Amino acid sequence: MGSMILSSIIFSMIHSPNSIYIFLNYFLTGLGLMIIRVKTDNVKYSILGHVIWNSCIMIYILCSTFGLKM
Repeated sequence: MGSMILSSIIFSMIHSPNSIYIFLNYFLTGLGLMIIRVKTDNVKYSILGHVIWNSCIMIYILCSTFGLKM
């Protein structure tokens, strides 16, 4: 469990959070991806989860930038 928390802290810090709320967002995302990795015993599902998460964020940013409603 300690290694999962440490890994999630490192994941958060790599993403350069500029507030405690953003840090917590990254921390919980990292913890969730780590839980997926442990439960499935396969890193590919964590990678897939990260890709899906990043894709959702990109779609949100693009829609916000161009004024599209979701």
